[in-house]
Amino acid sequence: MSQQFESLQYEVYVAAKSDHDAAEHEVTALIARLKTFAGPLIKNWRECHIDVGGEPRQTDATRAKHTIDGHDVPRPEEISRAMNKYFDARKKAVLAWKALRPQERKQLKPPPWERSKR
Repeated sequence: MSQQFESLQYEVYVAAKSDHDAAEHEVTALIARLKTFAGPLIKNWRECHIDVGGEPRQTDATRAKHTIDGHDVPRPEEISRAMNKYFDARKKAVLAWKALRPQERKQLKPPPWERSKR
C-alpha cells in the first residue's frame, strides 16, 4: 500500500476483510477434514476401518488398507455454523468495500468477490 488512510470506512473494511478471511479459512479447514474422512470411504469403503477408539475387530484390522480417524470428523452443526459465519462476514465485507472512497479502493488489492467480476 503506497499511502496511509485514516478514514473510518477504511478501518471498517480492513476489519471486515480480516473477519471474512478468517471465516473462509475456518470453512476451508472443516471441509478439508471432511474430505480426509470421506475420501477413502468414497474411493472404496470396503478397504477402510474407522478408528473410534478401542481395538478393532480382527476382521477389520486384517482387511483394512486405510484406517480413518473417526474422532476428527466435523459435525454438520459445526460446518453449518462456520458457513453462516462466512456468509455474514462476506456480506459485511462487501458492504464495507462498497463504502470505501474510490481512491482508497485503488490502493487496495480487490477482494475475491470483486476480482471475479472482471
